[in-house]
Amino acid sequence: MPHNTPASGDFLLLVYLLGLAKFVMALAGMDTGAPFGGLGSSRKMFLHALIEPTLVLLTYTLAQRWQATNLWLNFLNMQQDAAKIHFTDAALLLAWLALALVVLAEAGRLPYDNPDSHLELTMFGKAIHLEYAGAHLALIEWADAMRLTFFFTLLLNFITPWMLTLTGPNFWLYGLIIVVYPLKLFIFATALAIWELYSVKMRLRSITEPATVALLLALMSVVAANLLVS
Repeated sequence: MPHNTPASGDFLLLVYLLGLAKFVMALAGMDTGAPFGGLGSSRKMFLHALIEPTLVLLTYTLAQRWQATNLWLNFLNMQQDAAKIHFTDAALLLAWLALALVVLAEAGRLPYDNPDSHLELTMFGKAIHLEYAGAHLALIEWADAMRLTFFFTLLLNFITPWMLTLTGPNFWLYGLIIVVYPLKLFIFATALAIWELYSVKMRLRSITEPATVALLLALMSVVAANLLVS
């Protein structure tokens, strides 16, 4: 039974707020007037344009599955239905895979980008950082860390929607939730590190391939969600 309580957190609005943040970061890269800043900005916007349709389709999948685009309500519904359908729902399984590819792109990880690269001509997001220092650089690094943590959390809650919230008098379990969340992040970060050990950065012309795969997976999840509803 879906939750119908009102709450904030519309997924579609969130997608375009993230796009606005990416646009502002691109402006910051071009504002310096340095060639590598403009190069990194154009590449980041190109990559965002590739994966934004996937996020919109994932929003539609959630709306079809639980009749809401509210992210928090969808997570609550996932938590409630996890024991019954979470690992047998084709729409959700396809959406997981699509979202994983999107997270790699938005976080600037392999195979889309190599955050440890020192070659300016191969940089995406890091090229924006080159002309900044001091407090401005700290703010940009902080924004990148927040974006990475947000997408990690989004994917983790999507895959493991357990212990997101509790009802009842067992307040000590809230402390357990606080412990479980960083543990989830640690496990995911470890999995990401293992992934990057065996992954390589793609050429700029080739990053359309995983982005296209993510889009196709999202389309398939939409079809599967429609079939489940019908």
